[in-house]
Amino acid sequence: MGDEELGRMVATFKVLADESRLRILGILVTTPCTGSELAERLGLQASTVSHHLTRLREVGLVRAERAGTSVTYSLDRDVLAGLGETVLAPAALEGAVADGDDVFVRKVMDAFFDGETLLKIPSSRKKRDVVLERLARDFTLGEPVSEAVVNERLQAHHWDCATLRRELVGGGWMTRADGVYTRLR
Repeated sequence: MGDEELGRMVATFKVLADESRLRILGILVTTPCTGSELAERLGLQASTVSHHLTRLREVGLVRAERAGTSVTYSLDRDVLAGLGETVLAPAALEGAVADGDDVFVRKVMDAFFDGETLLKIPSSRKKRDVVLERLARDFTLGEPVSEAVVNERLQAHHWDCATLRRELVGGGWMTRADGVYTRLR
């Protein structure tokens, strides 16, 4: 899920997180109404109802049809049905989590890398794992490489290749046997 889709999801939930707006939708499920009819039925000021209708229209849940000087509001049933298939679908919610993880990864990468140069080895385990995951990509899965090659590739990023080498082995990204390193994941 991209930032734009996530933004639309958040905006929709914010709009729906209001009792008056939900009550307006409840009325519009059964019958289209004018703003003044809604205000009367809900016991709210016309300006308040107008504000709520504007917010509901912003996310596409309500349509407005002008007939002369009167505006009638109705529920867009297709958009409402689509919420269950998009915003509330398990895949969409999983995508929000995955994108949240991607945001964390991007922040760590921005904070600890200047291009390909690792500025500092993170002290936080979670951040260090992000950095090590990136460094492990310099090696092909299952390809045996000598310690000299491992050092060379790691030194392209940071001067302390010994620490990074130990961390890659200790974290399970690589194995070491008789001076030969192999990427596992």
